[in-house]
This record gives sequence, C-alpha cells and structure tokens, in this order.
Amino acid sequence: FPPGTTVTVEKDGTATITYPDGSKDVIPGTDLVKPLNPTDADRITPTVPEKTPVKDVTNLTDEERKAVEDKIKEVNKDKFPPGTTVTVEKDGTATITYPDGSKDVIPGTDLVKPLNPTDADRITPTVPEKTPVKDVTNLTDEERKAVEDKIKEVNKDKFPPGTTVTVEKDGTATIIYPDGSKDVIPGTDLVFEKVNGARGLLPYTGTESNLEVTALGAMSLAAALVLIARKKKEE
Repeated sequence: FPPGTTVTVEKDGTATITYPDGSKDVIPGTDLVKPLNPTDADRITPTVPEKTPVKDVTNLTDEERKAVEDKIKEVNKDKFPPGTTVTVEKDGTATITYPDGSKDVIPGTDLVKPLNPTDADRITPTVPEKTPVKDVTNLTDEERKAVEDKIKEVNKDKFPPGTTVTVEKDGTATIIYPDGSKDVIPGTDLVFEKVNGARGLLPYTGTESNLEVTALGAMSLAAALVLIARKKKEE
C-alpha cells in the first residue's frame, strides 16, 4: 500500500481500502472473518442428491416429499450428525436442521423435476442473429415475420411439428409447442435498430456513417481534379 492508504472495516467484516488518489478496493467480510465457534451449518455443506421426478413440482405429494427427504439423508449419511432432521416443503425445498439449531436450505428446483417433462422443459431454443429493424419498440409486420422466420430456421431440427412462433411489436418472441408449453425470447436478444438511411446516422449517437464520409471524400476529390484540369487548360 502507498503511504496515505486507509482501511476501514464494517460491522460485518467488509473492508474498504482507500488509496491516496481516492480509488478504492473492497474485500467482502465473508473473505475476512469466520465464526469463533462455528455452527453445524458453518461446518457442513450438504451434498445435493439427484433430482426426484414428481408429478407436480409446485405441489409434491407426501410420498414424493418423503422420497426427497430419504435421498438427502442417504447421500449425507457420513456428514449429518445424529439428531439432524430434514423437512421438505410442497415445492420440494428442503430445510436441514442440525442438532445445534443451525440450518441449511436446498431449493426445490435443485431437488425435483417433472415426472413428465413438457416440450419447453426438454427444448432450449437456439437464438438466431439479431434482425435489424427501424424501431425496436414498434416492429413492422414484415420485420416481425423476418424474426419469426429466423427463429424457425435455426430451430428446424428442434421444434416438433405444430410449434408456432409469435413476435410482438417489441421483438419479443413466444414459442408455443404442441403440448401447450411455452418458451419466450426477449426482443432485446432478437432485434437491433439499424442505421437511419435518411442521414446515414448511427442510432442514438449522431455519428456519421462510413458511407456518408466516403461520399463526401469522393466529391471533394472530384472537385479537386476538375480544378487541376481547368488550370492546365488555361496554361
């Protein structure tokens, strides 16, 4: 540290280093401090088992919740101290309570999966190259059709027959599969505002395009050649 550097530490252990030129570095408290007397939850990182297939990932049956609980206990049998309990919620989220009262939580999304996955569960649409449009907030029918066609083309080997693609005014695309499930691709991933053809300006910047600059250069060169030719003729 150069002379004049200061270090301040917050209540949570986070340290802010301020250098003589006013610039700063921050080190999170989690990297600098640890409990003097760590809890079971501090010491133990639960192993997450393979996902359990369930009929409804938002509303597990008692049998499905028990299956998730048993899997967690099995893969952690060498980690959990005696007296550890595991409770599983309707959405599959598991709370592990250790003998000292500390807890770990594993989200249901990490523990369960649909028993019968939908088309949207199975398919990850490929996002095509962005389409240039005049106004990214108000696509024309032709521009929307161009986006739709691009999505269908790059996904022709993925989309099952009967898949439809609809594109909104802002370029957002909704893909509806034959089973009724859906995927959505934001318009910001699909379109961009093209150069304004009237003035050759780049969107939002006011910077002249290369085309206009080149044209002006060519005109200047032509004018210079005319003057030279005229001068030679006069001589």
